[in-house]
Amino acid sequence: MPDAFNASLLLVRNYIPLNCCAFRAELFRAHGGFDELLSCLEDWELLLRLCKDAGFVHVDAATAEYRVRAPEVRDSVSKARPGDTASAFARVYGRHASADPLVAVAREAYRWLVLSGNYAKLG
Repeated sequence: MPDAFNASLLLVRNYIPLNCCAFRAELFRAHGGFDELLSCLEDWELLLRLCKDAGFVHVDAATAEYRVRAPEVRDSVSKARPGDTASAFARVYGRHASADPLVAVAREAYRWLVLSGNYAKLG
């Protein structure tokens, strides 16, 4: 995880666990809450909408604790049907376009890693 907020990296992948974020309920409501059309990646898509209007600040301290599951326990992205995950990526990347060619290359590589199942193997 980067030492400071990185908007370009957030455009590629969700590197910010939602349980580590704090924001006012009014901000959540003003941005429409979670996109309920997404079966996965809805937390990441919300963060992308929030970061357009709200300044993100990295706090260099533990803000949450969580347990790492055993490798055989899959996350919500890997539990989703492959078509759902692919369409979720298309929706998120389409809604949050970037003119940066490096972001475009990184997105394609990251999307391939996740959809091919190779991301989980990086361990």
